[in-house]
Amino acid sequence: MKKLPFLVNDPELRMEFLSRSLPEAIETLDGDTPPIWGKMTAQHMVEHLAWILDLSTGKEQAAFKPWLYDDRPFPREIRNPRLPLIPGPLKYPTLREAKVTFREALDQFIRDTKVNSQYKETHPVFGSLSMDEWERFHFKHSFGHLVQFRLAEYPLEASWLALRFGTARIE
Repeated sequence: MKKLPFLVNDPELRMEFLSRSLPEAIETLDGDTPPIWGKMTAQHMVEHLAWILDLSTGKEQAAFKPWLYDDRPFPREIRNPRLPLIPGPLKYPTLREAKVTFREALDQFIRDTKVNSQYKETHPVFGSLSMDEWERFHFKHSFGHLVQFRLAEYPLEASWLALRFGTARIE
């Protein structure tokens, strides 16, 4: 498990995470890696991340914005009311194919952020998000799923215990 910094307000760190740390972590994921929490399999998680990336680039259509600007981690077991309680059937026959699709979606998002910083797409829960807000969302959301499958861990200052007992640094 890799310790990664968790500072959502650092744009260089976010892009480093999205362009390097996240894809490297996903590549190390095995299909039989059990989650620490939740019902998703490793492949469900990779397909889920690819779908959310597709939402942010307008390939898929689908107001909690202040949360995007602080360093609180993505809550565990959070429920998107538009998603089923139990992950549905897998979209791809293998984890390898899901990883390829994920990487294509991630690369498209990174290209779009470089080409059009004024671009906006709608998130099914957060509403209209700018590319900066989508980048913040992907950072927090993807980081949480890496933790879920033991591919990363939150630094102590962003941990759930620190948040619960008031020692977390929230700016």
